[in-house]
Amino acid sequence: GQYNIFEEISEENAGQNTIEVVEEGEIVEYDLMSDTRTIIYEEVLMSAIRNDYIVTGRTLARGNDTFAYSDASEDMLQQRYDDTVKIERSMNELCFPNIFTWLGIIGMVLYAGIYIVASFQAVYFSRNRYIRIFGVVTAAYFAYGWVENATAVDTLNVTYWMFISICMSPYFRKMTNEEFKKWGRSLFRIV
Repeated sequence: GQYNIFEEISEENAGQNTIEVVEEGEIVEYDLMSDTRTIIYEEVLMSAIRNDYIVTGRTLARGNDTFAYSDASEDMLQQRYDDTVKIERSMNELCFPNIFTWLGIIGMVLYAGIYIVASFQAVYFSRNRYIRIFGVVTAAYFAYGWVENATAVDTLNVTYWMFISICMSPYFRKMTNEEFKKWGRSLFRIV
């Protein structure tokens, strides 16, 4: 008994979501629902154990060792993997494995704590429903960060960090529904 949600999803949808790509004159078919997340988690954890950075991380300058994606990396580097050449992924498609690689278990717990505290304060200590909705969205983003949502400076992440900061702000949490609506309209000069 092991249960793997990604494996189940890819088995249920096998062949339904495929894409054909021309590579070196040949048509190659890729299954878009294949399980790539388990491989990433295995690589991140094995890299941390092998290089002894479980507690404090490897810093933002380094990534996790990769073997599953090493063929593509080796082709780009035009060099084969051995003990002297380290092939690393500086960033994965997943939020929390990236944080774990960069900051270790300590940093990941603190990072996750920001999401949890923001959601909790917004849902239980807010006087208006809008902040409660922001809290639920923040909790959903936290849950989704284990499956997707790479950590990057983009519109999506900036928006979520704005949600987190609003959720943690006592100023916004003390507002009533009407006060929050008025504040929202003042942003667009609709008074």
